[in-house]
Amino acid sequence: MVSALELAVRSNLTQLRNLQLQQLGKDVADVGRLLEQELSASIYLVSGLQAYVEAKGGVLVGQELAPWLTNLQNRTHHIRNIGLAPGNRIAYIFPLEGNEKALGLYYPDNPSQWPAVEKVIKSRIATLIGPIALQQGGQGLIYRSPVFLEDDVYWGIISVVINADTLFSRLTVDAKERKIALQIVDQDSNTTIAGQSIAPGYAQADLTVDLPGRHWKLVAAAEPIPMSSTLTSLRIGGWLVAVACMILLARFFQEVKARAQTLLTLRESQQRFARMFTTSPQGLALVDNEGRWIEVNPSLYRMLDYSLLDFEQLKLIDIFAKDCREPVINQMQDIRNRYTTQTDHCCQFEARLVRSDGEMLISLITLGICYWHNNETHWLLQILDIGERTRLDQLKNEFVSVVSHELRTPLTSIIGSLKLLESGQLQQNPTTNEKILNIAVQNSERLARLINDLLDMDKLIAGKIEFELKVCPLLPLIEKTIESCRPYALQHQVTYKMLATDESISVSVDSLRLQQVITNLLSNAAKFSPPHSEITIAVTADEQKARIQINDQGTGIAKEDQHKLFKKFSQIDSTTTRLKGGSGLGLAISKELIERMDGQIGVSSSVGAGSSFYVTLPLYVEEQDIQH
Repeated sequence: MVSALELAVRSNLTQLRNLQLQQLGKDVADVGRLLEQELSASIYLVSGLQAYVEAKGGVLVGQELAPWLTNLQNRTHHIRNIGLAPGNRIAYIFPLEGNEKALGLYYPDNPSQWPAVEKVIKSRIATLIGPIALQQGGQGLIYRSPVFLEDDVYWGIISVVINADTLFSRLTVDAKERKIALQIVDQDSNTTIAGQSIAPGYAQADLTVDLPGRHWKLVAAAEPIPMSSTLTSLRIGGWLVAVACMILLARFFQEVKARAQTLLTLRESQQRFARMFTTSPQGLALVDNEGRWIEVNPSLYRMLDYSLLDFEQLKLIDIFAKDCREPVINQMQDIRNRYTTQTDHCCQFEARLVRSDGEMLISLITLGICYWHNNETHWLLQILDIGERTRLDQLKNEFVSVVSHELRTPLTSIIGSLKLLESGQLQQNPTTNEKILNIAVQNSERLARLINDLLDMDKLIAGKIEFELKVCPLLPLIEKTIESCRPYALQHQVTYKMLATDESISVSVDSLRLQQVITNLLSNAAKFSPPHSEITIAVTADEQKARIQINDQGTGIAKEDQHKLFKKFSQIDSTTTRLKGGSGLGLAISKELIERMDGQIGVSSSVGAGSSFYVTLPLYVEEQDIQH
């Protein structure tokens, strides 16, 4: 109400003031026309004189000019004198009385006037200057026009002195009759040349008047229209009514505010849910009671590799594997039955889903009712891909089984050997005692290797293993490693043989870590090769890399299983009934170590043709400045 009242008052005032501005615009336009009319007589007079001089070829006859100029001067209101200056010297001036000093004035000898005259001559444009103080007294405007004859020969200057006092007085009187304040501003110099200053807050209208060589701005102002007594009474009454209404409606506004806040909170909640629904990495969907899809988020599209058109043709139950569909239907029915009696409106279970390519997706399903009204039910479906988690659980279980087996077997042998020695039954047979001790030592070393592998893998994952890279010849390092592994080869009844070698090969490596990798490859080759077979080792190089290749005569590895070799805790045969043993960490550790030394490790194998493991390392060239 207050706003409407104020708007009405302001609208009325604005309308009145707009009318005032319109009237001011008309008034200033009328004053501008009056100014142009008063000045036009002088300008037309000069134009006529200029035509007369041109027609006479520049020859003036005083007897002809005197009566004509006198008549023209009498017909105008503000001309003080008219001067003709052929050759820039004033030869004729009308009226002569009172202007005798100006007769014969040579402009170039007058420094106060010559610059302005010279500017007019050069520009060939008539110019109005002033107001300036006149020697005869008062203020004057001077209108000068250069005259050029037919051959573009400069003849002289024609000037008219206009009485600025009477001109501005005429304009001021006209403004007072219109009840406006008038101010005349020279826009070129930004100075006020006539009129009174405008009081702040006055309504104003202005008009630019273009004069020969000048730009004047006429500013008309009037006192703003005051508010009428009727509007004042209406305003006070309206405020009193508004205060009373505000008191009565305070509670209503509070309720409206509370409701608006509730709606805002609900809208924000809906927006958050929409953002969560769209950006969630989990598959989410809204489904009606018939199993038709209401909304599906992008993650579910990607997870099942279905398009929008595919979902339009499918129902909820269709994405489950056939053996999972009946349990899902039963779960949904169970949720419906307990919806009205319990607060638990959802269930969670594992199920297999069918992707668009037929592949099964092991998922954790959360399904619940999110809306129920008049038998209309909406279900919220959440799908979490747990295939990787299932694989990791299986890998963990296999690892626990492997480590348990690898720990129990040597521990059993060590405990059995120690108990035999403790019983004293073998005191009389030193040879048997030595064999028992060897068994205990070998199994202890086996335990130590397993524990070292676990510690190394933990350090590699944490990035805590430090490498001491040094340049060293590769062949002696390989030969030393082979010699240290020969006892292990004898246990498995195999032999090592060096093939192609290049004694000039040098690499920048951590020698202990490289020996650890080669030892692991040699021991694996011995462990998986048949008895009485030969394992060959070749050390070669090209322009950039050194290559160590170890070939065995084992059963070989299928291509589909080779990607498992360099993963942690992974073996081709992961059951506890394996005959070869091992934790599945050796090759994973070797891969990490070699890659930390800027190298690569790989395998080439096929079933029944043995395996070839290789390691490549950057070749050290003596001229290079290698920094680590």
